[in-house]
Amino acid sequence: MRYLTCQTKKPSKLNMGLQFNIIQWGNVREATDPSDEMWRRAEIVNGTFDKAVYLWRHADQLFDANTVSWHEPTKSSYHWDPEKRVFSAFENEKSVMEKMKYAKKYNFGGIFMFSASSDDDDQGTLMNVVSSFPLCTDESKDQVNYDC
Repeated sequence: MRYLTCQTKKPSKLNMGLQFNIIQWGNVREATDPSDEMWRRAEIVNGTFDKAVYLWRHADQLFDANTVSWHEPTKSSYHWDPEKRVFSAFENEKSVMEKMKYAKKYNFGGIFMFSASSDDDDQGTLMNVVSSFPLCTDESKDQVNYDC
């Protein structure tokens, strides 16, 4: 987003994407940096990676919400199961709110969801975060807030 904003000088023309899915990797190794458990590598087994994509609304079937971790530098949620060697990356209410703050701070034109239907059916938990955030303001819509 920084690159496009700096190139165009028109952040209001850019939309930031949110993905309401869970990307899960199997056969995952220990952290590449012991001080930051977010970054890992998956092993290739039989010539392929063990990777799956799930709907966000099925998170409770994949892992316990009480074991979800937060990565402050990237404002991202994830789950690591060291026994099964499974790493899951996904958005949740906290990470979506952080993405909304980021979009507002840098004057992006909007947000789009790759698959809004992945949200939970009855409550619309993630969509509620997006729709409740005051993204539109009277501020200068094309003010570039990056250090280009």
